[in-house]
Amino acid sequence: MLSSHNFSTEIDTLFLSDHLRKEGYTNLLYQHLTAMNQFPLLSGNTHISTMLLNDRTYLGLTEFVLGHSSILEHNEPADDVIDWDNIDNMKDKLMEKIKHSLRSEVYTDMLKPIIKSTLDMYEHFMIYDYMHNQSMFNPWLPTKDILFNNGYMILLSENKEIVREYDKKILDKVKEDSSDLFVVAVSKKEKAFSGFPIDTRNTAQGLVYEYLKKEAKGRKNVKNIKQIENYLISKQKNYSILAIKNKVLLPLKREGLIGSTTAGYFYIDSKDDFMVTYQHHVEKLRGIEKTVKMYEIQAEKKGIILQNDRVACA
Repeated sequence: MLSSHNFSTEIDTLFLSDHLRKEGYTNLLYQHLTAMNQFPLLSGNTHISTMLLNDRTYLGLTEFVLGHSSILEHNEPADDVIDWDNIDNMKDKLMEKIKHSLRSEVYTDMLKPIIKSTLDMYEHFMIYDYMHNQSMFNPWLPTKDILFNNGYMILLSENKEIVREYDKKILDKVKEDSSDLFVVAVSKKEKAFSGFPIDTRNTAQGLVYEYLKKEAKGRKNVKNIKQIENYLISKQKNYSILAIKNKVLLPLKREGLIGSTTAGYFYIDSKDDFMVTYQHHVEKLRGIEKTVKMYEIQAEKKGIILQNDRVACA
């Protein structure tokens, strides 16, 4: 069965943004990497916990995902009927749409590496969509959002010479906890680039996942945040408690890889474990909904109109 996703219509909607904000691509990029990593994690390939991101390992992840997609797709085999001609046509159409949005041949030539990286990511999104139509596990959904929702193109590369050509300040941001891979982002604002070295949070995620799988199997063997911090320190990974929660544990929870309660975190080992963590988050959601309702009541009293997540004074 061919994909019902209308790539052509989606490409017609593309408009590169007039501005460029780090918030428009950072979280989505890391969501993409976590989504990629979960495939080998769930396959039992523990090498992910020691993998350093670079061009070769990122390509390896891409190949692994496309070759083992059924791991997250209810063990359903991938549809091998892929319209490669349509994919090539859509890449060509996207290229022309980008060129039209940039409105400068000189600028387009300078951006060839970033454009190619952006086209490759969308190609992988299309391939996965053909394999598993409209799947929510497609790991290129976040990178598609970077492009179509925020209007940014991105380049992933370990080539420092290319990165330096766009913004040498990106190289100055390298820290002890940096991988070999960099991200460079650009909108249609001429010569305004943004980027940073990608950190090793995904390696830490792999370490914590394997730790919980071994030492916290099931909700009765829960590990608290301090125990997780000490484990990471033993692996030469020094993160603050806040960073562990936001960069390591939260992404693992959002992908459904681990469970949690007020007592701590654990590897989901049974249906009961799943129901316990599910109910825990349902209760948290109810608390948030109650808080939002109270704000809505206060807004009405204060003459504030709440519409589509935007606030206006009456």
